[in-house]
Amino acid sequence: MDRYFRTADVAPYLITGKNEVLLSLDFVNPIPDSIDPVARYGTEIENLFLVGDFAVDATLAAEQPTETWRNRNPILNPKPLPARYGQASLRLIADQDAPKGNFTCQGHPFYTGRLSCRGTFRLEAREEGVRYKLAFPKVEAITVQVKVNGQALPTVFCSPWEADVTDVLKPGDNEVELILSGSLRNLLGPLHCVGGEFAMLGPATFTGADSWPNAERGDNDWFDLRKTGKTRLWRDDYYCIPFGLMECPVLVAEKMEE
Repeated sequence: MDRYFRTADVAPYLITGKNEVLLSLDFVNPIPDSIDPVARYGTEIENLFLVGDFAVDATLAAEQPTETWRNRNPILNPKPLPARYGQASLRLIADQDAPKGNFTCQGHPFYTGRLSCRGTFRLEAREEGVRYKLAFPKVEAITVQVKVNGQALPTVFCSPWEADVTDVLKPGDNEVELILSGSLRNLLGPLHCVGGEFAMLGPATFTGADSWPNAERGDNDWFDLRKTGKTRLWRDDYYCIPFGLMECPVLVAEKMEE
């Protein structure tokens, strides 16, 4: 990580309770009308990321979405909203053991990377002329790597979200390992728009501005309005999309065509 980011070990300085971060740098105000790119943007301060072995506890946001902008798109199949969609008042806590379901609601709202799930199921006997598939009724991930009894299968990455496990099953107990890969969405955002999950993204989606592709009217002076709490789109709360197995995988048996 040091190759791409400037990092600092802050563990020796952390205390129980509230911690304060103070940055000191030479700041240059942007000049929006300048034709010089350096002058036009001035000093850009990127997000800070705290990385470590911990979980995040969050209280429920006062305003919970009843719909997402994604679900309002007629081209896409609607998805049910998860519990605890809007989160606020974040604090660090010890990591949790064996979270199930939506990973973002169980201590890891901003996690990006891979999630490994392991389990076993019992098959009394294999039927002749039957093809077995491991299906994922509701999975929120970019890809799912499947291993059954130590044998790696082709990565699942699109509908119908199932893996053919016929050749690797055995009578008795079968071991399954699933590795779910997430995206950078919950790390980089947009995280603060009441639209929640989006069908389209643009610069305005990361703000509360009244501009494309936001599906509702925003505020051009949204940044100043934040102090009054009267913004149309922007919220200081966090709206993260789900990540994980929303339902357990299902073993499906299908007769082979003759």
